[in-house]
Amino acid sequence: MSIHAENHQAESQMILQPDIVVITNTWPDHIGAHGSTDDDVASVLSNAITRDSTLFVPEPYDCESFRDTANRKDAKTVLVTSGSSSSVTNHEPEGFTAGFSENADLVYAVSKHLGVDDKDFAEGLALTQRDAGAYSIREVLIEETGNTLYTVNAFAANDPESTRRIVEKAKKALPPKAKRFVGLLCLRSDRADRTIQWLDALSRSRPVELDRLYVTGGHARAVVRRTTSATCLTQRTPEALWGTITREVDADTVILGFGNYVGMGEKIAEYWKRVGNVYGI
Repeated sequence: MSIHAENHQAESQMILQPDIVVITNTWPDHIGAHGSTDDDVASVLSNAITRDSTLFVPEPYDCESFRDTANRKDAKTVLVTSGSSSSVTNHEPEGFTAGFSENADLVYAVSKHLGVDDKDFAEGLALTQRDAGAYSIREVLIEETGNTLYTVNAFAANDPESTRRIVEKAKKALPPKAKRFVGLLCLRSDRADRTIQWLDALSRSRPVELDRLYVTGGHARAVVRRTTSATCLTQRTPEALWGTITREVDADTVILGFGNYVGMGEKIAEYWKRVGNVYGI
């Protein structure tokens, strides 16, 4: 979970010294510390590989940085195949993967390495609890207008690529009539690098086609000035913010919450839990 390469180096090589290292992905996120490409991210994450350890990497993220470091450290590399856990789980466990079966594939590969049998793996995975900020879809009835809306909680995804993947998964779960997406981008004053990343993504090609974009939090006004069809929201409570949005959207609109979970994102996600019902997951 460290951001800077020096922290990875100190924590892994001097403190934790892990026997097992698991790479989930190499998507750019902390661009100020990691760089802006998958290769840059892999170069930083490779600092976590220790001598004689076992490295687990999903096949799509196998790259030169991991291979070179593993060879230099005499570490064993295990490439994890997509869908490798499906024959054991027989379904996507809601509690753990929340629609991301590649997470289950990684855990399955590690469990096999540790000698856990398939039955115990499947039972354990089924009992895991969803993360507080996990991706979810909710159906919300707006009493004032009688409209039904759908919310997609992607606040914890942080980066454009993760958000795009969540949207693609959400589209498969949403009803066919829910085709109009409205974005709610929550920003953090202490994460200027992430704001710049989102501004760049929104200016070039948005993670999803949005009919409208609302922006709130630190740097919101600056982002709105530099993007088209965006509205700055200054409300300080999720109730007030939600009221503004619901008065301006039509029935069956999908509200995509993204950007940052900490701060207003968390408050809105908790509010959606109170007013909506889980849908399609």
